[in-house]
Amino acid sequence: MTTIHMYDFDDYLKSQGYKLLKTMNYSRIVNIAENSQGAKTIIKRDKGHPTDDQTLVENGVLTRLNGLERLPKKILFRRNLEKQITPTFRKELTPGLKDYFLEEQFIDGNVWNFEQLSTSEEQKLINLVKTFHKEGYSRMDLRRINFILNPNQELYYVDSGNCVRKDDKNFKYHLADDLRTLDKLLEMSQGVF
Repeated sequence: MTTIHMYDFDDYLKSQGYKLLKTMNYSRIVNIAENSQGAKTIIKRDKGHPTDDQTLVENGVLTRLNGLERLPKKILFRRNLEKQITPTFRKELTPGLKDYFLEEQFIDGNVWNFEQLSTSEEQKLINLVKTFHKEGYSRMDLRRINFILNPNQELYYVDSGNCVRKDDKNFKYHLADDLRTLDKLLEMSQGVF
C-alpha cells in the first residue's frame, strides 16, 4: 500500500491550483478548498489505514448515482498520484494518506439541526434513501452532521463513504436500520420525540 505524506499531498493539491481553506481531520481528511476556477469544493482523502476506503466507496456511489437530487455532484477523482508527488523529508509525525482524492461539489449551508422540513423535502429525503437501496447500497450514515440545509431549505446528504453494497452479508440488516434511522430523523424534524 502506497501512502503519501499529508504535507506532500497538500503541496501537490496547491500545485494543481487548489487553495486549501479549511482542513478537518476525521476518519479521513476533508478539505474545503477553492479550485483553479475559483469555485469552493470539498476534497476528501483516505488515511493510510489498510481497511479505510471511504473515499473510494464515496467515489463509487457518486459515480453510480450521478445527478441524484440532494446528493453533491462528483467533480473529479484522481488516483495513482505517487508518481506525480515528489516526497520531501518531514520530521512531523503525521498520517500518510492513500494516493488518491475525490473532489465534489461544495454545498453551502449549515449542518441540519432537525429544522422542520417541508413535505416536499421530506419526500425527497425518503426518495433519496429508497434510491440508494434500489441501487444496491445500504448502511447510509444518516446522522444530522451528514446533512447540510442550504439557504433555500433544501436538505443535502453529503457523506456516503460508509455505504456497503448488496453483496455485504449484513446488507438486509443495514437496510432495516437505514429505514428506522430515517423515521427517527423525520420525527425529530417534526418535533416528535
